[in-house]
Amino acid sequence: MRTEFSVRTRGLDGLARRIAARHFPDAEAAAAARAAADLAGEIVAEAGAIATVAGTPARPLVEVSGAAFLDRVRGAFDRPGDPVLDRIRLLFARRRP
Repeated sequence: MRTEFSVRTRGLDGLARRIAARHFPDAEAAAAARAAADLAGEIVAEAGAIATVAGTPARPLVEVSGAAFLDRVRGAFDRPGDPVLDRIRLLFARRRP
């Protein structure tokens, strides 16, 4: 036998859930957008590539372009690719709390 029930709280727990549901998604999207913009700026400064922020505010995407830079990252048969984006991303992640 299966019993289903629901509980509504009107105390501090309920208030905390309502506040979080209303305000945290906006704050989270703003923080993600700031982090993406900062990462794009670091890529431009460190690697000299063209970096733009695309996607949505909640799920930003940093796009890197520039033919010379992409050739450098990809490498070729006679030379390995340069993992410069991995280094920048790793250093960026270590600096941000």
